[in-house]
Amino acid sequence: MTRWIYNDRPEGVGFLTERIAEPGRGEIDGEIWNWVVRGEDDADEFVEYFDDDEQRHDATDEELRAACEQAVAVRREQQRAWGEVRANLTAAFAELNELGVLARENFSCCGTCAATEIHDERDDSRHWHGYLWYHQQDTESLIASKDGEVYLGYGAYPTPDFDEAAYAALPEAEQQARYQADLERSWTRSPSRCCAGTACGWSGAATSPNGSGSPAPSGTRP
Repeated sequence: MTRWIYNDRPEGVGFLTERIAEPGRGEIDGEIWNWVVRGEDDADEFVEYFDDDEQRHDATDEELRAACEQAVAVRREQQRAWGEVRANLTAAFAELNELGVLARENFSCCGTCAATEIHDERDDSRHWHGYLWYHQQDTESLIASKDGEVYLGYGAYPTPDFDEAAYAALPEAEQQARYQADLERSWTRSPSRCCAGTACGWSGAATSPNGSGSPAPSGTRP
């Protein structure tokens, strides 16, 4: 599997003031980059999120805010240079939505919240066959994963005339979508267990200064 390069920090680039000694400065730069790669671009939110005094290594709110703003600028420049880069996982989720499966990426903060909030995404535009999601902590793990692994929560919305054959059709539709996007998966087909996908790419788009999103990530893993 070719390595996914679109989350890499440019070589030799740091963000935090040199007043903070190593290894603390490098650790904080890594935290900031992971934050930005997830598609986050609000420096004030990062300062609020990164509130552990020991992890901060005496960095002030102002220093963290400035470092985060610099990282966002670097990420935007990366994305302008790449043009449109769409991850294979995003392509698969888009296809699933077209098939009538609620598919949400980087959705909610954790599995407990995602499992509850996913139902609020369902509207009356059609009969939704089921749902699929991975949450923000899964995104963090995916970004750090060497083989592009992510765990997916899922479930079905039975029709009034639901039967076993109808239920079996949902996994088949999801399986086809994943293979069309060059994904690999490990699945017991048990609703009580998450599906594990591998060879997945992620590239969170930083918001542009005028408030519009930068180009969504396109294509499959290079």
